Amino acid sequence: MTSPPDPSNQAPWLVPWCDARVLHVDSRVLVVDKPSGLPVHGGNIALAEDVVTRLAAWLTARGEASYLAVHQRLDQGTSGVLFLLRDAELNKAVSEEMEAHRSERRYLAVVSGASAILDKRGSQLFEDRLLTKKAHGQIRVELSPRGKPARTRCRVLKRVGRRALLELYPETGRTHQLRVQLASRGFPILGDTVYGGEPASRLLLHCQSLSLASLDLHAEAPTPELFSDALSAEPADAHDDSPQHSMPRGNALGRCLDDALSRRWPLRESCDALRLVHEYGDGLPGVSADAYGKWVALSV
Repeated sequence: MTSPPDPSNQAPWLVPWCDARVLHVDSRVLVVDKPSGLPVHGGNIALAEDVVTRLAAWLTARGEASYLAVHQRLDQGTSGVLFLLRDAELNKAVSEEMEAHRSERRYLAVVSGASAILDKRGSQLFEDRLLTKKAHGQIRVELSPRGKPARTRCRVLKRVGRRALLELYPETGRTHQLRVQLASRGFPILGDTVYGGEPASRLLLHCQSLSLASLDLHAEAPTPELFSDALSAEPADAHDDSPQHSMPRGNALGRCLDDALSRRWPLRESCDALRLVHEYGDGLPGVSADAYGKWVALSV
């Protein structure tokens, strides 16, 4: 039989949340830079596979109350600014602001397509009606006269060949709103294979900033390097060394390492030998790190 891991050998570097991803914290609100790939809530509780569970553990480790209320939705693949309330008395005011679509959210997306819309300058308004369907546990959204109204302001920031960097201000908050509105116009987001986007290492949709009047709050999250790299890269195999899969630089390198360690946090009590960094899977091509008790073997 295999003996359980010795608690004294549990890796101290595995943490529930990367401190660098905390944008703001006080007694009222916690604002973070959500990584792509982690759902906001509803993940496997035993594996702490969601933001809320991870942040509750992070607060508990700081000796603080772990209460968190969710009023903002970001898809699992979307990164960027996410706020969670820590004061239950603020729920009503914030809920009313969100439901009235009075908050201001700025998103960035890298798309690919040949639509003439991508050649236009200035702000454009996309108006549609979106219908959400659920089948076999999956959510799919489509344009339909029976759907709910969806409005988004869009501006093209940069165009390189078929690809473009877009600035998006959603005026409503429908499920998959930005993804469907862009795909329906012929330029889906990179990494959004559900709606016809080119394959990529992640969904290239990022909530760059958020403003809430009810909290007198404005927060910004740095744009991932991958966005500028992917904008100029040609479609490539998922396991080559093209710019969209290149080694991150500067602060982005440290962020990738921190994120990799945070992903393994649920394994801290179940094993004492594990892979801490797994090359492309953690955005670090050619780099791997394996832990054996308190020792780490690094390969580059």
